[in-house]
Amino acid sequence: MRIVMKMKIYIIRIMLAVMLFGIIAACEDDDKIPGASYDAGVWFYGTGDVILQGKFDMDEYNKIFSGFYSFYFYPGVEEHIFELPEIRLMGKPVDYDRKVNLVAGEGSTAVEGEHFVIEDNVLPANAVSFTPKVLLLKKNLGDEEKMVKFVLEPSEEFPARVFGDTVSDDKTFLISLRYELKFSNLVSEPPYWSQCGIFGDWSRVKFDFMYEKLGKYWGVEPVSPADRNYMYDDLLRIRRELQLWQTEHPGEKMLDENGKQVTF
Repeated sequence: MRIVMKMKIYIIRIMLAVMLFGIIAACEDDDKIPGASYDAGVWFYGTGDVILQGKFDMDEYNKIFSGFYSFYFYPGVEEHIFELPEIRLMGKPVDYDRKVNLVAGEGSTAVEGEHFVIEDNVLPANAVSFTPKVLLLKKNLGDEEKMVKFVLEPSEEFPARVFGDTVSDDKTFLISLRYELKFSNLVSEPPYWSQCGIFGDWSRVKFDFMYEKLGKYWGVEPVSPADRNYMYDDLLRIRRELQLWQTEHPGEKMLDENGKQVTF
């Protein structure tokens, strides 16, 4: 009974928040903001700090609602299931499954069925949220990065237009109707390289040298506190490997693709 009551309160909070944003924003621009609605709607849920120095930072917001995947980091993998951010319900749950109108929007370069397949876009019966999944296909990517600009469009089951690109009224979560995913076969700076600062600036030559000597990629997955000891050990090891390379190439410097000397 307590769980049901909490769910009802949660749904009411979301509906009030969306209605409030619609009312406030409508005062600023009546053409852009949909009116308050009691119909069902769906939106992407996110977390993160996007209020910097008292202002909404769209660059930080876009980082939260964007993703990256490269088959380069996973030799032998031909298909990959990528999870998009959680989709949440505005409205009441019902006792049957409902399909969400998740589409590739304008500006997408990836072709559905050729480069990716939407595997899960169904809100289960009696649920208030679910995690949509997309199957990424390697075989037709070639040497180009592909991009999908996912958009949540209104549908018969979810006709309400939720006000996106904003923060909840209590500033505890973010609301969006879009998510941008880039994927390829190409080597590029991995998404968590910023957590690997002890290795220095990223470059393709440095990254390939590290993989050749260490047998693994740093920065592809989030770095946990337990990983940091292993990271430091690898730093000492790769420094030693670079010294050996320099001994084998007297008078030479290992240069990266930008002409800069590789250092650790």
